[in-house]
Amino acid sequence: MARKSSDIVQFKLRIREELRRRLERAADTHDVSINHEMASRLERSFDHDTARTLEMIARDIEINWALFGERFLRLHFEAETARLLAELIARIEDLAEMANSENLLEQRAALDAIKETNSRLRGTLRGLEITMHIAESS
Repeated sequence: MARKSSDIVQFKLRIREELRRRLERAADTHDVSINHEMASRLERSFDHDTARTLEMIARDIEINWALFGERFLRLHFEAETARLLAELIARIEDLAEMANSENLLEQRAALDAIKETNSRLRGTLRGLEITMHIAESS
């Protein structure tokens, strides 16, 4: 029959006498059995390993952001610029199709859409310019 993860099992362990004495003193200090002291220390060591792993991941993220953050921002601004340029071209083409139309309201709305898209494009280009300037400064 397979054991459950919650089962308590007996485990024989060979250790140096000095380590056994240290465990005994620690168990006396904590007013627990040597077995409890050993099991608690083993469990804490795994918790410590998990915490260290998370710290290492966080440190790696910080390092990678420092190394590649400017590139990520530049790629974002470049993609946004390309998207806005495509939108601007589509809106200009829409206006060109309406050139012969007598509906001035539609033409005015199309022109306003072009101006609004152009404004967003200028903002994105400013962001890209700032990003490039910061990258050159560092």
